[in-house]
Amino acid sequence: MSNIWTVPQPTTHMRQLCRELGPEYIIRELDLERVIYRDFGNGYNVEISAANTSSKRKPVNLYLWRGEDRKIGSRLRVPQDSIHEEDIDLAGKNIAVLGRSLVIGRPVSI
Repeated sequence: MSNIWTVPQPTTHMRQLCRELGPEYIIRELDLERVIYRDFGNGYNVEISAANTSSKRKPVNLYLWRGEDRKIGSRLRVPQDSIHEEDIDLAGKNIAVLGRSLVIGRPVSI
């Protein structure tokens, strides 16, 4: 019998997506889910949720957090093929310089 509080191990697809994003990204458990996570080192971090799947077609959700408990931006249902290192790095640079905006595909106001 499966325990509902057990978090599934990362799929091969999730591990591959994390590797493609780069060494700054890790897979970790948050809120009973495996997510791809990056700490920008300036008080901000990004979480890529709904990626623990075997499907490359399933969209993911991107969340920008300040600290561990304040969500300040999100993009929902983002196609996996539109997540690129260049976009997320741009978000990191904006966060570091402005601290007020996240750019992943399109600007998100906070």
